[in-house]
Amino acid sequence: MSVDQDHMQTLERENDNQVLLEEMAYPQSSKNEQAPTNKRATPFWRVLIRWFLTHNFTPQWLPKPWNHPLVGYIVAVLSQFIAVIVTMLLTQLFPSYTSTRLLEVLAVALVALNWGAGPSVIATLVGAVLINFIIKVPHFTWSFDATSLVQLLIFILVGITISIVASQIERARRNAEELALSLEVERSRLNAIIETVPDALSIHDVHGKIVRLNPAGRRNTGPKRINTAIDDKQRAFGLRTLTGEPFPTKDIPVVRALQGETVSGVEMRFLNAEGQDIYALMSAAPLFDIQGKVDGVVLITHDISALHQAERERALRASELEAAFESITDGVFLFNRDLQIISLNNAARELLAIKNSSDYLSRSANERMAMLAMRDEQGQLLTGDQWP
Repeated sequence: MSVDQDHMQTLERENDNQVLLEEMAYPQSSKNEQAPTNKRATPFWRVLIRWFLTHNFTPQWLPKPWNHPLVGYIVAVLSQFIAVIVTMLLTQLFPSYTSTRLLEVLAVALVALNWGAGPSVIATLVGAVLINFIIKVPHFTWSFDATSLVQLLIFILVGITISIVASQIERARRNAEELALSLEVERSRLNAIIETVPDALSIHDVHGKIVRLNPAGRRNTGPKRINTAIDDKQRAFGLRTLTGEPFPTKDIPVVRALQGETVSGVEMRFLNAEGQDIYALMSAAPLFDIQGKVDGVVLITHDISALHQAERERALRASELEAAFESITDGVFLFNRDLQIISLNNAARELLAIKNSSDYLSRSANERMAMLAMRDEQGQLLTGDQWP
């Protein structure tokens, strides 16, 4: 069974118990009663019942049908009857046996460790009654002399003390287990997220060394460069700017994040484990400890090599098209829908004796027609509708 499933079952058991406690403390019939307008004090008996219902828990090894809150109180009563019966048998078999209250105290401790303070207090009270009525000589009679009452009082005080202390220890242990289980669940989920991130993700310690890599990060880094010191990263990874200059160490995203800065979208080039030149977009953020000090860095590296390759190819195609466009011997004009010239080749500029292309391209269609003064075969100026 996975950690997530164990955690969900534990939470489900706790939620079921909480619902049962609320139903027992506040019966269903009272839910339909109209709340009084004036706030009244809660009766003592209800406060007492609520304390007993809330100060108990069930062993995790019990199956679900047996994790009802009342089971702990039933076990508390039965355990004392069993302890008293065993004590009576021991006194009959061994007349010199004098430790007549040890089994009852043991029963209180076991109930406190497994079911909490509420059932163990009941076990203490039931044990005191049974000791006085059954074990105390003469048997099956009540003893109210000073010695008996002092012994019972000491037994009750010891039992209540054991109940509270043992219950608190067990509750603290269970809380620690639940916290550890919750932490393990979160760690498992975080590991799943890290392993499935498509970009290279690396976690660095406070000195900048890599302590965790996802699959994409391992492919980029390789086994030989994992332990590279922060001062050697520029050389080991061949960090460069997009134009090829060495990338300054102080501007490396990990270095900046170690100083508490959140870095986003830094473009650079580096060599991967196979020596290939990679264009990357890097973002880094500091990790803080509970005192608020920088304890590490998380770095995400997005490979944009394909994008840069596409941009280079686009620029090359544009350059080739521009060269072909300029090499045409006839004058070529490119117009948009608004009759604005967006480009003209060298032959067109020579044809019109244009020295400043930007000035000519910025003029409107009417201004260009006036400048050209185009005429037909009879020497008449062409109107705008007659222009080709």
